[in-house]
Amino acid sequence: MLSDALGGQTGVFTLTQADNAQLPLVDSSTITVIAGNAAPTITLALTQNGAPLATITADNADVIHYIDATAGTVTVTATIDDINSDDTHAISWDGSSEVLAAQGLRFDFSPEQLAGNLNLSPTATEENTDDLFATLLTTQIKVISTALPELPTDVDSDGDGIFDSAEGYKDSDGDGIVDYLDNNPDTTELPPLAGELKTVSGLSLSLGNVSTTAQGISANSAIISQADLDSTAADGDEDISDTGYFPLARASLINFKVSGLVAGDAAAVVYPLADSVVITENIEYRKYTPAAGWQEFEKQGDNAISSAIKDEAGNCPAPNSESYLDGLTAVDNCIQLTIVDGGMYDADATENGSIEDPGVLAEANSAPVWTTNPVQLGTHNVNENSSVTITEDLAALASDADGDALTFAKVSGPVLCKTAIPLCLLIPYSCYKVCFYLCNPFYFF
Repeated sequence: MLSDALGGQTGVFTLTQADNAQLPLVDSSTITVIAGNAAPTITLALTQNGAPLATITADNADVIHYIDATAGTVTVTATIDDINSDDTHAISWDGSSEVLAAQGLRFDFSPEQLAGNLNLSPTATEENTDDLFATLLTTQIKVISTALPELPTDVDSDGDGIFDSAEGYKDSDGDGIVDYLDNNPDTTELPPLAGELKTVSGLSLSLGNVSTTAQGISANSAIISQADLDSTAADGDEDISDTGYFPLARASLINFKVSGLVAGDAAAVVYPLADSVVITENIEYRKYTPAAGWQEFEKQGDNAISSAIKDEAGNCPAPNSESYLDGLTAVDNCIQLTIVDGGMYDADATENGSIEDPGVLAEANSAPVWTTNPVQLGTHNVNENSSVTITEDLAALASDADGDALTFAKVSGPVLCKTAIPLCLLIPYSCYKVCFYLCNPFYFF
């Protein structure tokens, strides 16, 4: 570089010739001139029981690394680099999970009693400059409480041409799906049951906390179950049951996370419905948050819901396309959710550049109503050693506001007598007794 180069200028160095050596595939390098002070950088090295586990920088901080709780002590080492060699630095771990007890440039922790998602968030701050520049590195690790099973060397579960054992349990693109189950490196997309959830370039989609916590390393899509939601509900969360609504057939509960926003901004996510599934008049997108429980997703401020129809190739319009019209339009099969970070539909309820969404497409459903009038079965004459059948049209006694077809089944109460017991009465002043055979109440079913 020339001695009079100015800050911000770049120079490209190219290797054009080598004696007794072969030129490398990458034969050039770009150098940028920095004038004045620059912020430090952080590198994290993770080892477990002495074996290298991961090297984490700002370039791959979104990668989620899985830790086997049975494989021994984990050591975390932070290295701070600064092109201003005279700068000194302090490190803090304020954003890290408390259970890690992180401090200093190096610390150990035992994963044996831990499970689930843990945050590593070191901040390197200059100590001896006027700028006092600080750099934050945030990454996530997931502790698996049982030993990770050995992956097969001859199976390709995700169909990407690479055997499971070669891809392993790491999550290279940070979408919450381990590599051996993930064949899509595009982090603006996330697989549900059919099609791909889609957000705008510059943002990233990943599995939500319900999915990763409940399903762990087996999670391979944004689909969750009611049982997953139940198992991850914390004390104080609102009721996870959505009384009066029923999920639309082939429209599963989904749980996704959008990251990379400026805190407080809104993100658009496109949700393609499964083939043959369309929006109908009484359909709602039901949204769950721990603070409010289940509620209808409606336009509120910058929060918005809109819909469109797929093209002939079966693709939904891109996020923020003008094809999306406000509300849910009958016969459409693409839904766009626009969610504000930290707003009423963000399940993490925090302006933190990340949005969490558990939700489902559902329709209102009313329970059948029984009449309260007593059933008159009438009088029936029965001859000795004979039987009688008494019938009643149950459909005439019940109604359904939604017009759903009703079926009937016995839940409890006497229907059939399995065993008869005698009841005998002695006639006074005679040698006769009269016996009646009654159903034993202990054998009703």
